[in-house]
Amino acid sequence: MRIVSLRIPVIAFALCLGAAQLEAQEPGNGAFQWYIGGQGGILNFRTSAQDRDNMPMAGGHLLITARRTGLLLSVEEGLGSDEVAAFTDAFGATQFATFNDIRKYSATLMAFPLSIPIQPYVGVGVGVIHVVNPSTTGDAQSHQ
Repeated sequence: MRIVSLRIPVIAFALCLGAAQLEAQEPGNGAFQWYIGGQGGILNFRTSAQDRDNMPMAGGHLLITARRTGLLLSVEEGLGSDEVAAFTDAFGATQFATFNDIRKYSATLMAFPLSIPIQPYVGVGVGVIHVVNPSTTGDAQSHQ
């Protein structure tokens, strides 16, 4: 079994070396370049019901450049479980909500003003952050 498991990475590496480069991967070629990347880290956050907490975070990015502009799309997710937040409902009672993960979607329009080896850029973007699997633990109906 060990020989079979050793062959798989060697074959995959050989296939990668033999693969032809795509036209979009050629440096300085044409109008568009595509870059795909990933990230990992720690997301530090605080809710109204708990102090600062950390959760592991992972994400992926896609950057599409066209001459001196670019579009950066990204998705990131903080991986947690049973996080707690509190809020006051319309009747003045404190309600608690639990959630698992925190997810962020973002899009950034970028401009690359200078063409030098270290590439500075400016950009404007938008992002949406939301919690995954929220559920309340109070009974708001009991106040009616």
